Amino acid sequence: MSRSDQFEWDDDKAAANEAKHGIPFTLAARACLDPRAVILPDPYPAEERFRIIGHVGNGLIIFVVTTDREERTRIIGARMATPAEADLYLTSS
Repeated sequence: MSRSDQFEWDDDKAAANEAKHGIPFTLAARACLDPRAVILPDPYPAEERFRIIGHVGNGLIIFVVTTDREERTRIIGARMATPAEADLYLTSS
């Protein structure tokens, strides 16, 4: 498991996510720190999760799923935002 002061994730899950979606969880963490990020509840029934749409630089807007674990945010998955998600981010204030 990887950890920082604010984030944690499963290393195997992070590697699989990067192989599938091309988004490392270190980049996903940056989206979570975007002050303009759009944060929505995720309907996953087993635990409270959040969908975060944030900008990470170079025009990249990504979609991240997280949950809160003690004092840290656990990153569950990340991918490029869909056009509709990017539009939501760009039109939110």
